[in-house]
Amino acid sequence: MTEVDESKYFEINHKSTLRMAELARRQGAKQFVFLSSSKVFGDDQHQLELTEQTECRPSDAYGESKRRAEMDLLTMNSNEFVVSIVRPPLVFGPGVKGNLIRLLKLVDCGWPLPFGNAKAQRSMVNVDNLISLIKHLVQKPVSGIFHAGETVAPTVENLVRTMRQQMGRAPRLVFVPRTFQKLGQLVVPRLMNRLFGGMLLSNSHTNRVLGFSPPIPFEDGIKKMVDWYRANHV
Repeated sequence: MTEVDESKYFEINHKSTLRMAELARRQGAKQFVFLSSSKVFGDDQHQLELTEQTECRPSDAYGESKRRAEMDLLTMNSNEFVVSIVRPPLVFGPGVKGNLIRLLKLVDCGWPLPFGNAKAQRSMVNVDNLISLIKHLVQKPVSGIFHAGETVAPTVENLVRTMRQQMGRAPRLVFVPRTFQKLGQLVVPRLMNRLFGGMLLSNSHTNRVLGFSPPIPFEDGIKKMVDWYRANHV
């Protein structure tokens, strides 16, 4: 979560990935699974439903390095060397860091929170469902780009409500007038987009093509994460 020299993203996410893929192909590997990121779409497409065909417009070095790796790996795809690219959105589960651990601490404080009308969907994926998708791809190798996610993308309101329910707390969600939301959008647009904006990474095509369905319900995944949090941070 600290600033990193941008060249490191390209050296590791792009160049090192290609070297690894080439070594794997030379050694006779039949498939290469690359874990990319929804960040290849950038931060300015939060009003769209992002599919595997949506144009990628990375807005930082991390997203650009992942996108370059995707493009070059796909040129290596063949009948003898299947390239499968998985784009996960925000991953949740035990051991989370960054913004999710901050949100868990905020939810656990018990204060009223201004998410009563945070209705935009934000795609997430339970780490166990992500692993299941990768396992499915390995068992039935298919080339191409695939999106990970839950059966239904939650809203921020639903996410906070579910977390508090699993903590045994009342929701205590309050509504923020649209006027204040618009004002906040002018003052702190990045924060407001994360709290009230959407990021819908569609995984319906992936699930249909692969014949896959995330095996663990969203609420069960949140419970497992909350149980880990309460055991380690309370």
